[in-house]
Amino acid sequence: MTTLESTFTSHNGIEIAYFTEGCGEPVILVHGFAANAKLNWVGPQVVSDLTAHGRQVIAPDTRGHGASDKPTDPEAYSYDNLAADVMGLADHLGLDTYDLVGYSMGAMTSLRIGAIDPRVRRVIYGGIGGNVLIPNALNRDLLADSLKPDATEDDMTPLGKLFRAFAEASGADLNALAACQRARKVTPNPADIKAEALVLVGNDDWLAGPAEPLAEAIPGAIHKTVPGDHTTCLFQPEFREAVNEFLTNSTGA
Repeated sequence: MTTLESTFTSHNGIEIAYFTEGCGEPVILVHGFAANAKLNWVGPQVVSDLTAHGRQVIAPDTRGHGASDKPTDPEAYSYDNLAADVMGLADHLGLDTYDLVGYSMGAMTSLRIGAIDPRVRRVIYGGIGGNVLIPNALNRDLLADSLKPDATEDDMTPLGKLFRAFAEASGADLNALAACQRARKVTPNPADIKAEALVLVGNDDWLAGPAEPLAEAIPGAIHKTVPGDHTTCLFQPEFREAVNEFLTNSTGA
């Protein structure tokens, strides 16, 4: 399959990079924090599996990540802005309908999209679970402190050290990532989701928590647990199988 890379200008002047691959019904993949589209989806073979099943994959780099613009104003990273980038990409490509797969922060963005974009037929929430229903379960300011370029060991929480190491390994922009964490993010209401939904988490993903509480909060949603933790479950064949099974067998009504 030919991979086509391009950019478009989002709603507030931010250039968003994306790639497309394959032919067929479109599915937009929204990656997690500190990753990028290729790292999150190509390496774990999610893209190749989807295209082999006759889908057109569309994968943007979230603002602040990959080859997209990297503002340092925290307000640029609200879920409304992140969601508008994805919906703007769907507008740019002239999509009448599409399926949606988000992972971690991308899944949080997809909670918002699934509630407000009637073009979404099916949506998979990967790497998030019951913990998103707990207010302030993640201290974003402490995580942002860990991501500052001049942060010392004393500034970093254990989780911050993990994200910092991942960000540095992927060549991410630390200032942009810190701004992303400082954004005032209001968790979208799962009860507003209108599309068919699957909550998909690793059985050792302590960051996400169990899948069941989130699935119960989304009307008509189902859930599935696969082997692995927050990082490794993406690489499991069971993850890819669950994605393709849901996108193929659900009604998309």
